[in-house]
Amino acid sequence: MTRPKLRATRAQLRGKPLGPDCHRARISKHEFGPDDERCYCLGLFSGDCETIDDECYKCGAFVYNATLPKELETNDADLH
Repeated sequence: MTRPKLRATRAQLRGKPLGPDCHRARISKHEFGPDDERCYCLGLFSGDCETIDDECYKCGAFVYNATLPKELETNDADLH
C-alpha cells in the first residue's frame, strides 16, 4: 500500500498570505518522513537573536506546530 504524499505551502498552513518578514525565514520539509512534503517555517528571531518572535508561535506554518497527519499514520495491519 502506498501512502499519499502531502503537499502544502507555508501560506496554506498559515491560513493567510505570508507576512513581509516571513519570506526571510528558513524552511523545513519532511518533518514526518519522505512522504511529508509540507513546507514549514523555522521562525524569525526577535531583535536579540536568542528568542523566536511571538507571532511565529501562533502561526500554523511554524515547525513547532507541526502535527502528524492521519494520512501518514502507519497502521500495523499495513506493515504485515
